[in-house]
Parts: sequence; structure tokens; C-alpha cells
Amino acid sequence: MTIAEAIDLTDKLTPNAYEETDKVRWLLEMDRLIYNDLVATHEGADNVDRPEYTAADIAATLLVPEPYAEDIYVNFLQAKIAQQNGEDAKYNKAVLFYNDGYTRFAKAYNAAHMPLPVNAHFKF
Repeated sequence: MTIAEAIDLTDKLTPNAYEETDKVRWLLEMDRLIYNDLVATHEGADNVDRPEYTAADIAATLLVPEPYAEDIYVNFLQAKIAQQNGEDAKYNKAVLFYNDGYTRFAKAYNAAHMPLPVNAHFKF
């Protein structure tokens, strides 16, 4: 899924007045969290670039592949829009769906990629 696809689908499902640059920034925030919390902690992280894009990179592909991308990115954008609008019920609903999508992706990613060993640190 590209940035443009995620934003277009979100705008169709949740009409809003937020700028495209805001949505791109939110998507970058999500991709960086996924990269730091999941990708960078597993084998193969060297083959994945840390997400870096701007509103000019609207055709860039997001980090999470299908079939998980729509559940994660669209629900995340819907949650951010509801959060900014102060719509608690819509926010809670969107976050619930986002969390479900993220959990399914994380499980699949963990099954396909071996976690990196964690260095033990001792404090004396």
C-alpha cells in the first residue's frame, strides 16, 4: 500500500479537513514505530531501510505489506482524526481495529523472522 492509497481510502471512509501533510506525518510516525519496535529487533533488519519520507513522496510504499496494511494504516489514520476531533467513541473503535491489525501483523512477522538476541546487562 502506498501513502496515497492509505490517505485516499481514509478520506473516503472518514471525510475530514486535515491536510495531506498531516496524514503523511502520521503515517511516517506509524512506520517508524513499527520499524523500531518490530523490524529492527528481528533478523533481516539490515535489509529494510528506516522509513523516511515527506509529503512529496506520496507514491512511496509503506512498511507493512498486504493483507495487514489496510487494517493498520487506515485505522491508525482514522484514530488520529478522531483523536484530533475529540471524538472519543470513534477513536476507541478505530484503535480497537488498529490494535487487532497490528497484533496479527506482529505475530506473522515474529513467525517469519527470528528475533535478535538481547545482550544481557548486569548492574552491580
